[in-house]
Amino acid sequence: MTPLREGELLNIPSRSRPKLDLTPIYQNLADIQPRMPDMRPSWHQLVVIGNGFDLECKLKSSFTSFISARNKALEQEENSESNSLGFKRNLWDVILGSMDGDHWADVEGAIARWVVPTGWKDTNSEFWQSSLDETVDVLRDISRGKKSAFGSKSIPGKVASYLSEGSSQKARQWNKEKLLELTRNDLECLEKEFSAYLAQAEKDQPDYRENARRLMCELILQGRPREEDYDIEESVLSFNYTHPIESLHSEEHETSYINIHGRLGGEIVFGIDGTGRMNDPTVTPFTKTYRLLSLDVSDTRSLVHAAFPIGYQDYGTALI
Repeated sequence: MTPLREGELLNIPSRSRPKLDLTPIYQNLADIQPRMPDMRPSWHQLVVIGNGFDLECKLKSSFTSFISARNKALEQEENSESNSLGFKRNLWDVILGSMDGDHWADVEGAIARWVVPTGWKDTNSEFWQSSLDETVDVLRDISRGKKSAFGSKSIPGKVASYLSEGSSQKARQWNKEKLLELTRNDLECLEKEFSAYLAQAEKDQPDYRENARRLMCELILQGRPREEDYDIEESVLSFNYTHPIESLHSEEHETSYINIHGRLGGEIVFGIDGTGRMNDPTVTPFTKTYRLLSLDVSDTRSLVHAAFPIGYQDYGTALI
């Protein structure tokens, strides 16, 4: 056979040209395409929200709103009026009522003031006592008929008066262990009453969930790249007790939404920062670190993504 010279292939009559059926090839490509690896680099952001988020959504969720409503309800009860939320006066009302100026509704500040020792020095020694310790001393003085070194307007003075009710016999019933037990029990009661208050506050603000959904979308979309360029994923860390968004997800990922201090409808935690305080057996049970160990909090490892080594298309958490 004589070989074809350059350019002669195009001159072959059409009836002599081979017919190629490309349909199977296209079909195979269609089957393979969905299983092709995603070549987009991953991009993750963490959204952190606190009480300012709920306040922006018109929810009266602050400690100030709660304590105001609580004080009003307890005052109504003293005047033989109904108390719809079932608030009961306890030790923490006395402690909060003894807080200075603008701190009257600072629940966590009150916990610290009550259980964390503070110290002072003189020329020979150093003293460290908490308000709880000082209250035990006042009760001891009352039971002995002695005049206390603490004024009647101080936290120890007011709490001791509340506990002893003017009776030296009643004052003898108290020691540090019993007072600590009452402190913990009454704090749990306060947490439950705050939970009831917050649930009612949500009912009183019917637009809250829609407001929260819109605000969360605004926060997430700020600084977010295009989905065509990145495989995008989000996480939400909430310091609130509310959980207004039941399901938050994109087409590709479910968003992790974690209430780190407990969640309305379950157990919630009032506590103080445990930094530098975890070696004190009196203080430890009142730290958030300790209390959170007993809660069923979702795995927080999903909140932050570690970056992969150079060469991988994963930048970890790119935006907070």
